[in-house]
Amino acid sequence: MSALSVRPEGPPRGGGKAPAASEEDDDLAIRIERLGLSPPGGKKLLILDLNGLLVHTIFQSRGDITSVPSSREPDFIVGRKYVFKRPFCDEFLRFCFASFHVAVWSSATRCVRAVCSSDAKHRGTADSLPRWEFNGILCSRRNVLGTIECVLGALVDRLLFIWDQSKCTDTGFKTLENENKPLFMKELGKLWDERRSFSPKNTLLVDDTPYKALLNPPNTAIFPKPYEASHTEDTDLSKFLLPSVTSVLIHTTTLLMTTLVVIDVGPGGEIRNFLEGLAAADAEVPSYVASHSLGQEPITTAHRDWNFYSRVVTRWNRTSTPTTGRATDAP
Repeated sequence: MSALSVRPEGPPRGGGKAPAASEEDDDLAIRIERLGLSPPGGKKLLILDLNGLLVHTIFQSRGDITSVPSSREPDFIVGRKYVFKRPFCDEFLRFCFASFHVAVWSSATRCVRAVCSSDAKHRGTADSLPRWEFNGILCSRRNVLGTIECVLGALVDRLLFIWDQSKCTDTGFKTLENENKPLFMKELGKLWDERRSFSPKNTLLVDDTPYKALLNPPNTAIFPKPYEASHTEDTDLSKFLLPSVTSVLIHTTTLLMTTLVVIDVGPGGEIRNFLEGLAAADAEVPSYVASHSLGQEPITTAHRDWNFYSRVVTRWNRTSTPTTGRATDAP
C-alpha cells in the first residue's frame, strides 16, 4: 500500500541512537491498516490538509518570503522550506482529536529520513537564515513526514492515517496558477472503496484548494481561505473569548456599576466554529455542509474557470475506473 504512516519521535533521550532507517521504513504504511479493525462509531472522519490550513510553507529560494514580517520567525525548517504554524493550531488540533476521527492528506511528496530535532548541533547545519536568528526546530525529514511530526508532535500517533501525493490523482493537467505545477485531485472514493465504514455520509475533507475536491460528491468538503504567514492576526482556528470591561454609569448619586462584556475575537474562529457544529450535529456531512457556508465556494458550472475544469472532469471520466461515491457527472 502506498499510504504512509509515522510514529511520534523526537530527539533521542539519554544519548540513545535514533531508530535505523530500515526500521522506520518498516513502520511506514502500518497505521492505515487500523481503518479495517473496527467501524468508526459515532464520530465523523475529518481529513485535514497541511499547507494553507495548519501551516504556511515557503521555499527558502523563493522571493515570497519578503511578504512575511521580519518579526515572524518560522516555527520549523523542513528540508529547504520555512514552516510557519497557524495561530491557535495546537488548541485546534486537540479539539479535532477529541471530536472526530482525524487523518491528514497532503499533496506533497513523502520522504523517509531522520527525525525532527532541536539539538543545537543540527541548528548550525541549516541553509543561511538571513532574516532570523533561528531558535526553532530543524527537521531532517522532508515534506509530509517532517511537517506532520513537527506540527502535531505527540498527536501524530493518534492520526487514523496519513496519505501523501502517491494517493492523489494526477489529472495530467497543470494548474491555472502555475503552468509547471501538476493538478492533483484528492478522490475520497479511494478511501471509501478501501474502508467501507467510511462514506460521503461521515467524511469531511478540509482543504484550501477547491479543485482538489472536484471529483468528489457535493458537500463532502469545505475550502477555508488559505492561511499565509503574513496573516499575523488570523483567528480562524480559535474558539476563544476575550473579556472587555465596560463601565456603565447609572443615573443615581451612589452607584457606578461595572459590567463584564464577553466578545468574540474579531471575525475569526470560523473554521473551529463550523467544525464544532458539525461534530455536535446529528445530520450527515453533506446535509450539514449544504446548510452552513464557509470560505471559498466549490467549483461548479457557475465557476469562472469552468471551461477549464470541465475538460479535466471529462478526460478523467473517460479514463477512470468507477469508485464508490465518485461523482461521475460534472458537479
